[in-house]
Amino acid sequence: MNKSPIGTLFQKYLNNLINSEELRELLRYFEHSDTGDDLTPLIRQELDRVEAHPDELSLRIIADRAERRIVARTEPMTASLSQSRWWTNRRWIQVAAALLVMLTGTTYFYLKSTDRLQVPISRLADIAPGSNQAKLTLPDGRVIDLSTAQNGIIVGNGIRYVDGSGLIDNGPATMNNDSASKRLPSAIGYQLSTPKGGTYQVTLPDGSKVWLNAASTLQYPAQFNGETREVELEGEGYFEVAKNERQPFFVKSRGQLVKVVGTAFNINAYADEVQVTTTLVEGAIAIGDRNTSTRSSEGFDTLLLPGQQASFEDGRISITTVDANDFVGWKEGRFVFYGESMPLVMRQMERWYNVSFETKDLTAGIELWGSLSRDVMLSQILEVIELNTPLTFKREGRRIFISKE
Repeated sequence: MNKSPIGTLFQKYLNNLINSEELRELLRYFEHSDTGDDLTPLIRQELDRVEAHPDELSLRIIADRAERRIVARTEPMTASLSQSRWWTNRRWIQVAAALLVMLTGTTYFYLKSTDRLQVPISRLADIAPGSNQAKLTLPDGRVIDLSTAQNGIIVGNGIRYVDGSGLIDNGPATMNNDSASKRLPSAIGYQLSTPKGGTYQVTLPDGSKVWLNAASTLQYPAQFNGETREVELEGEGYFEVAKNERQPFFVKSRGQLVKVVGTAFNINAYADEVQVTTTLVEGAIAIGDRNTSTRSSEGFDTLLLPGQQASFEDGRISITTVDANDFVGWKEGRFVFYGESMPLVMRQMERWYNVSFETKDLTAGIELWGSLSRDVMLSQILEVIELNTPLTFKREGRRIFISKE
């Protein structure tokens, strides 16, 4: 009898012969599968076989132990955690939990449940997650603290919040931050900046939308005049660019230049990341070296298609095929860790919770797999990591010290 490709991957997992890419595929299959699929008979057969041989390591014991680590210490969950995607059958929690065992020195976790789970408050004092926070810097250097009750601004005939309330007008204008009334300057050079623990959205004069992740900055003009539309990004932003073939859109970021006609994509250009990564959701974009590319077609040798990601480093661009949803989860309020290294996870958490992790060298060789809401308290995420890795955490102010069992 011929085995399905998924069945083959499952057998390779059982025999400890699976590689990281194959494990990623298997986990994705578990995430999206329902009962009665190709794996169900294989899983039952393997569980029965193992139970018939007590001297062998029981997958059911492994699953139950891993499940207890994730679920048993949890109670009915807050609505924020339920925003994650949860499996539809408790048996699949156990099956997924079997995939939590250590493989070649790498730790994996997977958190899925039909029940609402709430990780209990740990011994760490809570630190709240990020929220709507940003500053708008005007061309003359004045800075406006934007309302935390709003989640974005719209640039057009003046600047207003997304609910329509005014911020700056071109007429007898007002600012809602208790500063004096000001007219909207005509010069370009506006800057929207989010701090650590902040996120905000801006609708640009052409109707394009940009979501800024924490610790990010977007520079843009009051109006797009001339033959091109140009902005500059530091940090991470998700773009939905209004289509205009006669006026292409350019995004400048840490060494690279992205040319767009109209599409949706994500750019991660944090200074503390080794590479600048650009992930295309829909449409098409061209990528070139910022130092050599021109506003014409010259220098844009790399064309990105949906589901592809470009990694830019030292003037070199490499392309990989990815699930784009994994890299834009932050915009939807989710942490998505599919084989992410712990140091990278720590950096994401530092930006979102405005903390610093010490002794991060202890996290080398550990990878995380899972999806979780970004609306939870820091202690809840640390609790999940402690349950599924050999790491433990101790907090002093906003410094988190890591130790290893």
